[in-house]
Amino acid sequence: MKLLKKVLAVNFIVLTLLAMPIVITNLNITSTVQAASSIKINKKKKTLNVGKKYTLKITGTSKKVKWSSSNKKVATVNSKGKVTAKKKGTATITAKVGGKKYKCKITVKNLHINKSNKTLNIGDAYSLKIVGTSKKVKWKSSNSNVATVNSYGRVIAKNAGTAVITGKVGNKKYKCNVVVKNIVFSNVEVKTTILGEYLLAELKNNNNYAVDIRIDGTFYDKKGKKICDSNIYNFALEAGATSIGRFLCRKDGLPSTYSSYHLKLGENNNANNRREVTKVDDKDKRHAANMVLVESVTKGSNQYIVKVKNKSYWRLDFVNVGIVFYDNNGKIIGAETKTLQYYRFYVGAINELKFDFPKDSNGKTLNPTSYKVYVNHAYSYLK
Repeated sequence: MKLLKKVLAVNFIVLTLLAMPIVITNLNITSTVQAASSIKINKKKKTLNVGKKYTLKITGTSKKVKWSSSNKKVATVNSKGKVTAKKKGTATITAKVGGKKYKCKITVKNLHINKSNKTLNIGDAYSLKIVGTSKKVKWKSSNSNVATVNSYGRVIAKNAGTAVITGKVGNKKYKCNVVVKNIVFSNVEVKTTILGEYLLAELKNNNNYAVDIRIDGTFYDKKGKKICDSNIYNFALEAGATSIGRFLCRKDGLPSTYSSYHLKLGENNNANNRREVTKVDDKDKRHAANMVLVESVTKGSNQYIVKVKNKSYWRLDFVNVGIVFYDNNGKIIGAETKTLQYYRFYVGAINELKFDFPKDSNGKTLNPTSYKVYVNHAYSYLK
């Protein structure tokens, strides 16, 4: 019995000693796993512009970190984890802690202007941007008579010519060469003048035949947001002749000022609805813009009275006449168009149209010193 107790006591001691290392080993493993999982890199992906820097960090350890770059031409890293963007491309920055590696993918982009060359028609606008920076950009035009630029980088084409638009970020400059052209649709030249809420357009037909033409306009604010749409049209603009039209910009039924506009050919008022300048058949005698004569223009106290005569061989039902007002410096200060519509304008008859003097933005009547009258178009429903 005593022998049995001794044997059991010895076995108990042996088993206890064998069990102790196992428990200690398990505790060490658990501690090691927890320490490794708490070590992290602060960024796994990062985009930088050329010349920019960013510091990567390893948290959760006090051990020494060894840093390296997979492509030093694109991005370098120093012993403290500071990354410097060198050249456009990608590189992997690796942090080594003991036998463990932690990585961050670096994408390097060039700071650049979104357009280095741009061609615009008069009135058009384009938004320039310096890509890759959130810093304030200072914009400037080399020729504001040709193209202006606002603080948003919005370029507005003013007159035909060339200008260089420069965006400055810090000490670095980024340039866009802008070419502004006159507006021409199928050899019909369009000259425009901004007059408050409307746009005056003079059309000159440089073809050797008469054309029907419609132009659609879209108008924008200084940030490039659309405000309104408008259009003008002309029936039988004779070869070599000029006419005028007014694009009215209204928002919610009220006049609205605008910063820029874009003109394009619209649907013509013909049977085929073709979106182009349409040649008028010379045999179609219903078109008679060249058969209306300006008989006289009389200046009153606050208006011009224009008398027109039907010198054609048929009755006219639709006649449109326009007038442009100028100050003593030859500057356009206003314009207006009026229509004798569904009016039995008989052969040889004379009708008069009254055009009130223009007003300034405060509603004060202006006194023009000169004018120009246009017979825009005429039409007869007789066949």
